[in-house]
Amino acid sequence: MNPIPPRAHPALEAAIRQITRTAAAVAERFCDAPPAAAATRPGERELMRLAQTDLRRKLAVFRQGFDDSLREKIGQETAPRASGARKFAATDWRSLTLVEDDEVEERMLCDR
Repeated sequence: MNPIPPRAHPALEAAIRQITRTAAAVAERFCDAPPAAAATRPGERELMRLAQTDLRRKLAVFRQGFDDSLREKIGQETAPRASGARKFAATDWRSLTLVEDDEVEERMLCDR
């Protein structure tokens, strides 16, 4: 991928902030929602309540982790590639095949 032009950096930063704010708002809404809203069985309600409690305690960690992961992924996707030339690994020609072995055996059995 081509690097992002310098003029686009403010727009990208604004988009990242909007995404992280939205993710944080959704997490907060999940923490504040009554567990019975999404669960129909008592066991599910209890699991939802436990998940809400756990997320409420770790909300700051969630926000930071989400932001870091998002920025890392965007950085990987927008970074210029090292070179356009393909690099070929050492190839073991026995590992290359156009037809699987079991298909060859099946054809041999059909021919017999």
